[in-house]
Amino acid sequence: MASPNPYIVAYFSSSGRRQVSAFANTTAKQSFITYLESIDGVVFTDWYELASDTAVDDAINRTADLGGTVYNMPVN
Repeated sequence: MASPNPYIVAYFSSSGRRQVSAFANTTAKQSFITYLESIDGVVFTDWYELASDTAVDDAINRTADLGGTVYNMPVN
């Protein structure tokens, strides 16, 4: 079964929180990337680094606004 939200964006904060937001289409994904860049998200390899946990919380809320799903990534 294919994922209903195959377009993903990964992001993290310096405190160690790691999330992946998944979207149903490239339009929502690009809108989310534009949002991350507007809050000074910086690309670090394949991930966006966000300045604070508050920014991560805001990104989670933005994902919901765009109809996406957020996954918490475990930290080793």
